[in-house]
Amino acid sequence: EVFFAVTRIPKKPVYKKGKLATINIEIYSSALDSAGNWAAPVAFKYNKIDEYSVGDPFLSTDGKWLYFVSNMPGGFGGTDLYKVERTANGWGDPVNLKELNTEGNERTPSIEAGHIYFSTDGRVGMGGLDVFEAKMDGDRFNGVKNLGYPFNSAQDDFAFLKISTLTGFLSSNRDNGLGDDDIYSFAKQQELVFLLEGRVFDKKTNVLLPNAIVSLKKLDGQTLKVQTDEKGEFKFSLERASDYELKGIKTGYRADIDSLTTRNLAANTTIKKDLFLTPIEIDTPIRIENIYYDFDKSNIRKDASIELDKVVKIMRDNPNIWIELGSHTDSRGNDQYNQWLSQSRANSAVQYIIDRGIAKNRITAKGYGENKLLNKCANGIKCSEEQHQLNRRTEFKIVKQ
Repeated sequence: EVFFAVTRIPKKPVYKKGKLATINIEIYSSALDSAGNWAAPVAFKYNKIDEYSVGDPFLSTDGKWLYFVSNMPGGFGGTDLYKVERTANGWGDPVNLKELNTEGNERTPSIEAGHIYFSTDGRVGMGGLDVFEAKMDGDRFNGVKNLGYPFNSAQDDFAFLKISTLTGFLSSNRDNGLGDDDIYSFAKQQELVFLLEGRVFDKKTNVLLPNAIVSLKKLDGQTLKVQTDEKGEFKFSLERASDYELKGIKTGYRADIDSLTTRNLAANTTIKKDLFLTPIEIDTPIRIENIYYDFDKSNIRKDASIELDKVVKIMRDNPNIWIELGSHTDSRGNDQYNQWLSQSRANSAVQYIIDRGIAKNRITAKGYGENKLLNKCANGIKCSEEQHQLNRRTEFKIVKQ
């Protein structure tokens, strides 16, 4: 017995209400008789070509359950995964697989060894449709996870089918294929196994952070992304002799970045790497150390550029933050002149950052003159050079995320 999807392409374009009509998909089945001939196709009970599509059929090995996808009313959005039971009286009611479906598109379900495999563009992945796996536990599905590289790419990857524990097929429109959607085979190799395990913490409170996005970038290859679980944990499989950049992000926090390598590692090595995300405090000044200017000047000295490069890195690592960079003087000199000088110094520092590729709309310069002294050293107060130096400072603060 075989189940298959049918798309009927009209000879001429069909329009409804002045718009090109959607071409919906149907499911049909056919059985092989004793003479080796296929019977006439039988339409699936839930075909409604004028209203919605049903497609991507997969029949369980016992022939009892048909898994398929549909954009029928009542779903989560796009195409959803469904299953329907076959009884002596025919097909039962379709059951939406709610634990697997998203607002995006779920496609191409398949079942093997107590696991369901499907593709979706509604979860964090490498791009387009990614292949995911979940464990079947009765009527429930647990532990949804992205299969990662090499099964997934930056393009669409779907129709994943395991024919044994070591081999199978999938379809993809990834780069370097022979056509649009190509069929690929895969075989598991018995080789060194490298794993990365870690947790994401709030750096200030040391609390574990669920639902943080962790990306693993191979320095000469692709980037993988996962979401931390309810315990703030994440896992990746690593390739041998490779260098990686690990990055954690979460709304309301500054990113944390680390590096790792699998070069010169022994077999079956598990690398432990934790990430610590610093909470973003809007409008809270962060002092930039060792920003010095020549007397009466506003140009950026070499020693100051080292510290400003740290701000550049923060902004590159956190592309969704906007900052104000403020410059302060001590109280010596004319108040009006100090205001002008601090603004000039702030402008120079901001221009330095913009010249290194940071969009100018993400950073503003603010000269405060001697208006925000950190100590008592105001006009007319005798202070040491060290006390005056404390007031001559450059700070930045995040003003928007």
